[in-house]
Amino acid sequence: MGKVYCIAEDTSAFQDRYNAFTITETTSPTPTDAEVELIEGEAQYWIYANTNGTNLDPDGLTELESGMCIVSGDEVSPTEYDNNPNYVVYNG
Repeated sequence: MGKVYCIAEDTSAFQDRYNAFTITETTSPTPTDAEVELIEGEAQYWIYANTNGTNLDPDGLTELESGMCIVSGDEVSPTEYDNNPNYVVYNG
């Protein structure tokens, strides 16, 4: 499979510190709705700054990040953490 492009909104609360995206894998993707079709295995990814909601061509865009990811056939739910930690103090 060749390169796959999509447009996803950055949903991070602190975009200067990190980026968060939701990209959906489906067999009939709509790339402008953050949907892609992938095959299992290792894949490279690139994230570009794009202010145009329909432009799927990365030429001329600023690359923000690139890396590797694993595409697996099992659906995985994101890990949620309790924001109310319990602290134990030992006096001894």
